[in-house]
Amino acid sequence: MRILYLRNQAGEKLYLSYKDSILISSLSGLGFSKTLTYVKFDNTYSLVKQENPLGNITMSLIFLEGYQGYSQFLDYLSRSSSLRLYYKSVDTRYCEVEISEISKEQLVSRTIQSEIKLDKLSLWQKDVTAEIKVIQNTNAKTYPHTYPYIYSETYKGKIRITNNGSESASMRIEIVGAIDNPEVIILKDEEEISKMKMYVKSDDCTLIVDSKETDQIMTLETNGSTESIYQYQDFTCDNFLFINPGTFDIEFKSGVSSNTTCKITFTFRYLSN
Repeated sequence: MRILYLRNQAGEKLYLSYKDSILISSLSGLGFSKTLTYVKFDNTYSLVKQENPLGNITMSLIFLEGYQGYSQFLDYLSRSSSLRLYYKSVDTRYCEVEISEISKEQLVSRTIQSEIKLDKLSLWQKDVTAEIKVIQNTNAKTYPHTYPYIYSETYKGKIRITNNGSESASMRIEIVGAIDNPEVIILKDEEEISKMKMYVKSDDCTLIVDSKETDQIMTLETNGSTESIYQYQDFTCDNFLFINPGTFDIEFKSGVSSNTTCKITFTFRYLSN
C-alpha cells in the first residue's frame, strides 16, 4: 500500500489520505532527470560531468472537508519553515521539498480540488542508524605506577555498513560518554579511506559531528552547555565524513576505557522512489 505524508521541522505529520481527509487524485515527478555533459572523441563520447537539477513533484489534492480542510492545510504550511515529503511503499524514503505553487478551485460536491507543485530540494533519502558501543573491560590487565593505563581492546569498536544508494551518504556522528581525542575511521578492505578526529577530552559529554551539507556542525555538550568545537578538529583529517556506495567498516576509538556509545546516522540517497 502506498502512503504519502508531509512532515515539518516540528515533527508534525500531514497524511495525504483518508486519515487527514486529503486524497491524491493524480501524482507525477517521483522519478529523476540528469544534466549530462560529454566530451567527443571522433565518434565516441565520454561522460565528464553529471548534475541533478532542481526537479518538482505535482499532485492534485482533494480536500474532503471542503474549505475547512483547505484552510487547515494552509495553516499547516504557514507554521512549517521546512518540509519533507515521505513516500512509503516497500521502503520509506523522503525528500526535502518546498511548496512553490498551490491553486484553489471551486467547491464541488462539498470538496475542494487543488493543484500543488513541490520543488524537490534533494534526492530521495533514507536515514539508517547504527551504534558502536565501547564497554569497559574490568578483566583487562592494569599496570599502576610505571604504566598507568589499561591494555585492552575496550578503546575501540567496529561495525560494517552497506550504502545501497546511488550517491555518497552523509554521516551524523553522536558520541555519548567519556572521550579522549576520539576518532571515527572509515575502512575498505582494512585500508583507511577517511577519518574524523577531535582533540577533545571529557568524562561525560555529547559530541556531535554532522556532515550533511545543509546542517554541518561540530558541537560539544557538557553540563547542559553546548559549544562549537570546530577549532578542535584535526585539520589533517576529513572530519565531515561520507561513505560512497558499497560496503565499509566503521571503527570508533573513544580514547578511554570507560563505557562510551557512538551513534551514527547514515543518510542514503536515491535517484528515484
